[in-house]
Amino acid sequence: MSFNDVSLGDWPVVVITNPKDARYISGKEPWQRMTLSTHIRILVFSVSAIESVVVSVDKGVFKAVANQVSGPLYVAPWKPGLFDSSLHTITVTAKDIAGRSKITVQPFSLDGTRTSLRSAFSAFVLLTDFCVLGRILFAAALSVATVPLLLARFAPSLIRSVRQETLFNRYVIMASHNSLFYSHLAYTTCVAAGPWFVGEVITDHWGVVFSFGVYVAGHFLPEGTTLIYAFFQLLLVSLPLIVYTASLMKDGSQTESSVFQLRRFVSVLIREGVLAWVVVYQCYTVYVIYQSYGIVSILIGPVCSWSFIYILFVVVKSRTLK
Repeated sequence: MSFNDVSLGDWPVVVITNPKDARYISGKEPWQRMTLSTHIRILVFSVSAIESVVVSVDKGVFKAVANQVSGPLYVAPWKPGLFDSSLHTITVTAKDIAGRSKITVQPFSLDGTRTSLRSAFSAFVLLTDFCVLGRILFAAALSVATVPLLLARFAPSLIRSVRQETLFNRYVIMASHNSLFYSHLAYTTCVAAGPWFVGEVITDHWGVVFSFGVYVAGHFLPEGTTLIYAFFQLLLVSLPLIVYTASLMKDGSQTESSVFQLRRFVSVLIREGVLAWVVVYQCYTVYVIYQSYGIVSILIGPVCSWSFIYILFVVVKSRTLK
């Protein structure tokens, strides 16, 4: 597979398909066939007719004019044996009849030598298996959201023995209230295993979206990247709300000193800021899903729009508990 990143409307567009870019050589493709090829292959696209395509290897060591075969495909004969070791550079200059030109430079090798990507971010985006990354991040976020909650409920002495800070005490108090504990646990479980929303996921086909895949047209399609969205939902909605409701609990350790008054004011600002963030983020999520899948996804959206019921309930309940 060959590709080229270009800006929209920047013509001509040049994609060199043989030889393959040395940065993206993979064992999943038979790149060794390049050594047996007889022609350099180039795809050239433009809104105007192409006037000329010139190929140069290693700054003029080899130079040829590519001829059009059909459509956007241009080829030029070459001898790959001249470049069978180390890294080389191929340069393609394409011009169209409107006077626009594009010079595309690409490294290549015929012995499997790879060149590094330009930046660590580029390497991360292109070489990372996001399905595996999604599973790891999701498992980590789910553990952080549920394990402390379960320990605070069923092993409170363990939580208190590990840390004595006020927030941990409040965490235990919050988990002792059935309404808050089961609300948090139910929502976290719904994010992990329940349906997120129902919508027109494919044109004229309705489906149900889960964190781990999509059920559509009578078939279940496993999907790893949706777990990344579940990770953000747990990290930016579920976990902050658990901490928020815990911070509203009273553990009897408060004093009325001036220092405490200042700390309390700052903690209130942070706490309410967290709540505002959760609401804004969830509004944005609902908007994006509505734009993508329509109004039905909002009406039937347990993790999407129905999350506001959960948010409202736990906030009101935690503020009114005595």
